[in-house]
Amino acid sequence: MSMGYADQRFEEGFAIGFERGFERGLANGRRDVTLEVYRLRFKSLTPAHEAVILNAGLDQLDRLMDAVFTMTHPDELLTGQADLSAG
Repeated sequence: MSMGYADQRFEEGFAIGFERGFERGLANGRRDVTLEVYRLRFKSLTPAHEAVILNAGLDQLDRLMDAVFTMTHPDELLTGQADLSAG
C-alpha cells in the first residue's frame, strides 16, 4: 500500500518540525547553562546582561562560554568588549 500525497507531506512536515523543536530545545538548554555559569561567575549580573545571553545564537553561546573566565566585568557583554562576532 503506497502512501498518499497528503500523508507524505504530513510526515515530512512532522519530521522538519521535530528537528526544529529539537534544535530549539538544544539551544534553550545551552542558554540556560551559559546563563547559570555567568550568574555563578558574576554576582552583579543584571537583566540586561541576561538578555544578551538569552538572545545569543548557538555560535555566540560557544564564544560566551570561552570568554567567561577572561572577562573581568559583565558589562563587557553590553559594551561589545566581549568578541561575539564570527571569527
